[in-house]
Amino acid sequence: MTLEKFFIEELIAVGLFPKEAQAVLERYQGQESAMAYRWQEDSKGYPAQLLEVLVAISHQAAREWLAENVPNHWARYLLDSEA
Repeated sequence: MTLEKFFIEELIAVGLFPKEAQAVLERYQGQESAMAYRWQEDSKGYPAQLLEVLVAISHQAAREWLAENVPNHWARYLLDSEA
């Protein structure tokens, strides 16, 4: 599974719909980051600790996107409970 797919599946697991998860990913990919050239790499090549960092990043990106686009989305309760 690519890092991109891992990011999307993590967001779906916390309640986003696939199109919403894709929108969050696209927004995050548009930002300058160390991930810019790594999205198509296999997630199995990364240690669990780094994948946990990617989970935290995906959740923060989702919180920001939801606050701007769907402020009453039910997934915010799951995401906010861990902040």
